[in-house]
Amino acid sequence: MNTQLTQCQFSFGERMAMSNGVVATCDVSEVLKRMIPGAKKVNKSSAEDDKIGVDWWVEKVCGDRIAVDAKVREMDYSRRGFDDLALETWSVIGKKIGWTLDESKRCDFVVWLWKDTGRFCLMSFPMLCHVFCRNVEAWRLAYRPHKQRSVCGPRTWESECVFVPRSVVWKAIEQEFGSQGSIV
Repeated sequence: MNTQLTQCQFSFGERMAMSNGVVATCDVSEVLKRMIPGAKKVNKSSAEDDKIGVDWWVEKVCGDRIAVDAKVREMDYSRRGFDDLALETWSVIGKKIGWTLDESKRCDFVVWLWKDTGRFCLMSFPMLCHVFCRNVEAWRLAYRPHKQRSVCGPRTWESECVFVPRSVVWKAIEQEFGSQGSIV
């Protein structure tokens, strides 16, 4: 198992613009309208909501609102045999835990969208957060952490994520929340 870190650098503004929804092959709002049963309207969140983990609000026919975090990736590596999800361990290394470990985050679903192919994955955030908290150390060992350096004006910081195969994440959710379990 390789625990070596890889590192890259991004402009925070560039990443924020990409996550705002319009991508080359599809639009986050269209994916959410199509994939969330009873979705009536999809709206981009406010800057305040974004700080608590909500990129999009989905209004349902029944009147409920669903909070969604969108993770947009430039390149879909599934064509190269790497069908993975970027799961953040540190938002700011050593100072702020990553979104995937943050149980206080106001989020119902997370959607990944791959810009170059238009492929997407929609997942329950509470279930993802639960299985990631349980498996983070094993997954850090199995799938080496990657550091990302972000720049926003004069500020710079490093975050860290692991790219866990999508099938591994779904299997962990199934094992934890599937019909195999019992309360007693």
